[in-house]
Amino acid sequence: MQHTARQTLAPFFCLALALAPATARAAPLAQTTVQAASGRSCLAFLQASPGALGLPLVVASHGSGIYTNVHDRFPVGDAVRAGRVALLSVDKPGVRPNPDKPGEPLVDDAAYNAYTRADLVDCAAAGLAWARSQPAVAPEGPLVLYGHSEGALVALALLDQLHAEAPAEAARVRGLLLSGTPTLAFSATLAGQVGVRTARKIEALARSGGDAELREFGGIGAGTLADMLDAGPYEALLGALAARGAPISITLFHGEDDSNCDPEAVRSSFTSRWERHHPADRRPLRLQLRRYPEAGHHGNAEMAADLALHAEAAWLGLGPYAPAAPPDDGLLDLPVPAEDRARLEGSYGSRRGPLPQISVVVRGDQLVAQPTGQPQLTLLHQGGLRFRADIDTDIGLHFDSAGQLVVEQGGRSFPMPKVGPPDPALVARLAGPAPTPAGSAAP
Repeated sequence: MQHTARQTLAPFFCLALALAPATARAAPLAQTTVQAASGRSCLAFLQASPGALGLPLVVASHGSGIYTNVHDRFPVGDAVRAGRVALLSVDKPGVRPNPDKPGEPLVDDAAYNAYTRADLVDCAAAGLAWARSQPAVAPEGPLVLYGHSEGALVALALLDQLHAEAPAEAARVRGLLLSGTPTLAFSATLAGQVGVRTARKIEALARSGGDAELREFGGIGAGTLADMLDAGPYEALLGALAARGAPISITLFHGEDDSNCDPEAVRSSFTSRWERHHPADRRPLRLQLRRYPEAGHHGNAEMAADLALHAEAAWLGLGPYAPAAPPDDGLLDLPVPAEDRARLEGSYGSRRGPLPQISVVVRGDQLVAQPTGQPQLTLLHQGGLRFRADIDTDIGLHFDSAGQLVVEQGGRSFPMPKVGPPDPALVARLAGPAPTPAGSAAP
């Protein structure tokens, strides 16, 4: 069924309508349809000045609700019209512009009522790949990710997915700009805003497929709401990004009157995740928190102007968004955190790549690896889940979010799924204490 969207949004569903003045709107230069792994499709819009070539790119992900990004509201419209940047945004599955009534998008219920966060992330990633093929966008130019409310979670998940599936693209990200970032799991946010009894009714409708009532109440279908309730708090996303150990600049924009988000709680969540994985002098996170008095969840004119300035600083690589300098003392050999050692131990195998199978075993506070038919090597911990081989430091290794060991050699990456426990013979051989480092006196 397809119909025109009604503007009946409950307060806990967070549109990003107030961040940009109407004058910041720009017509799309190009649009296409992109598809998520689920098979659901989204419209992707590229805003750029006609005739522009090789621009940096901002990818904007907005909050919950029914609207179309055919005229995106992210406040970089002046820079888009001036030919300084291109802007990519993606509609939710089932939503498309209404040529007869621009303010009332058309909605395909079957697709819209069932979309998940994974659909939004997949569509954003596919839209990004498409945008890179457009003349207006530099094929390997700087990238800035922006997300508001639900979109903040999409932006975080998009960056994590890029690290896993398109590391060259992830390396182009100059900054992550997040506004109205949810602090709690969605169920807790819901109960705080509409009361426990109403929240329980909404959750029951989500579990039972009560699309019609939910859409009247909040503009979101049962499948989508169930996915939000099951997703849990966003700390898992932060932990995955922190573990990767890649340099990242994040700026949080929050209104003091935002009842959905506690700015200090958000900042604490970010810093604690990176503290767990990295020593203070080598923490790859550059974090800023900007607070706006008398601004609510949707921000105000001051926040909009600030977002535009920070976005431009990010794609230009200025100030806190300047590319991180490499460490000045070369290779690291950090202790592996205890909680990581046990879960990383195992055998990893792949039918392609330079190594048919690798056993990884804990030895003291280090990991030791034994490739089949090759010399044993110690994995030098570089922070997060990244390592170098001691016998050839040009060989890099990291463990990705899917639990695979990824070997990086000769400019190529070879993912190796975990296939079982480590080789018992190697475990027995390494059961003794770790060897005394060279140059140290034995006790």
